[in-house]
Amino acid sequence: MKISIIFPMYNEADCVEELLLRLYKILQTRQESFEIIAIDNGSSDDTAARLKSHGVIFEKLENFSSLKIVQLIRNFGYDSAVITGIEHSSGDKAIIMDGDLQDPPEVIPHFLAKSYEGYDVVYGKREKRTEGFFISLFIKVYYFIWSRIYSKTFPDKAGNFGVIDRNVIDLIKALPEREMYFRGIRAWVANNSIGLVYARNQRTKGKTKFSFLKYVIYGINGITSFTVFPIRAITVTGILGICFSFFLSLTIIFSKIQSFFGVTQDSIRASGWSSLTLLVLVSISLNLFCLGVIGEYVGKIYAEVKGRPRVVVRKTDCIKGRKSN
Repeated sequence: MKISIIFPMYNEADCVEELLLRLYKILQTRQESFEIIAIDNGSSDDTAARLKSHGVIFEKLENFSSLKIVQLIRNFGYDSAVITGIEHSSGDKAIIMDGDLQDPPEVIPHFLAKSYEGYDVVYGKREKRTEGFFISLFIKVYYFIWSRIYSKTFPDKAGNFGVIDRNVIDLIKALPEREMYFRGIRAWVANNSIGLVYARNQRTKGKTKFSFLKYVIYGINGITSFTVFPIRAITVTGILGICFSFFLSLTIIFSKIQSFFGVTQDSIRASGWSSLTLLVLVSISLNLFCLGVIGEYVGKIYAEVKGRPRVVVRKTDCIKGRKSN
């Protein structure tokens, strides 16, 4: 059995040594063969250099196959880096984790034990979110909305940390999409999966690369990657708007007829301008929102039809172990 450990890193030079040392302690107690795939996602610091210098410790292990350091020419996003690691993997199973020490390597044996029970995917469920209040609230609202608009449920406390089997790896590699939402793709291709609760660590080294805006963009990408519900919601809103306008027009025509025959008094009043202004502003905002939703899908189509590669690799370094093949 060969296991691939995959983690992307972006300006995480301060985390490299501790991460590799903790992985080393785990690997030396295992019987499986291991390869490590570190994706340097366009770092501007010496992340790659430290991976090379500290990675030589694994050469002492009998069950170590190789440490591959894949350097991208720039930051292509977290998910693209993860998919790149999967494409470079050769293991029977792959462990996906963050390279910022928030995903504790000590949990890996528990994930593997559960995976050996026959699960295609074993994903980590965070015992407690480590983000701030507003981001945590946004994430809860996001998953609540997602559970209402998409038939397949994604657990709201699940992250990317986990184990995927070889059949899931092959299915992901066979997909032609270029902009993948890994967490969704993983659930979409899995035949059976299970979650394990673990305590995610607070970041102690380096700085987070995810701002609130990036979380919003990431969430939009997740929704538009798996459902056309927003487009259909626009269609339904348009139909309801047409129906409302039709009945409102009938009311106005009926009122004019009554006024013409003297049944009611029709007068032009200055009152009501604030309501009219508000209605115009809401209508304009709704139109812009609808155009934005359509633009998201058109942008995805544009990105796919161009056919550009998901990432561009600058170079790949490899530290081979005693069990290399």
